[in-house]
Amino acid sequence: MDDDHQSASSDVGANQAPERGAAEPAASAQDLSNWRGKDLFDRDGERLGKLQDVYFDLETDEPQFGTVKEGLFNRHLTFLPLVGVTIRPDSLQVAVTKE
Repeated sequence: MDDDHQSASSDVGANQAPERGAAEPAASAQDLSNWRGKDLFDRDGERLGKLQDVYFDLETDEPQFGTVKEGLFNRHLTFLPLVGVTIRPDSLQVAVTKE
């Protein structure tokens, strides 16, 4: 982690797919601590996994990247852009596809 990004963490989780039209406005840095453990979906509604950590820009307080664990046997973390993330009550939706 570099000086321009910081990680926020807390334990929150749910297994519900996002509902269309139930989005909240973009979050500030203080909301990031509630994101860890939430299900993360791509723009098509396909589940990507549970959000592990959130990295945000210290100058703008905007979320920049999140990490998701992937793989069954060869587990690894994947970084996903969180710019334009849609916040839902029990999940988050990013503007990229799983591909």
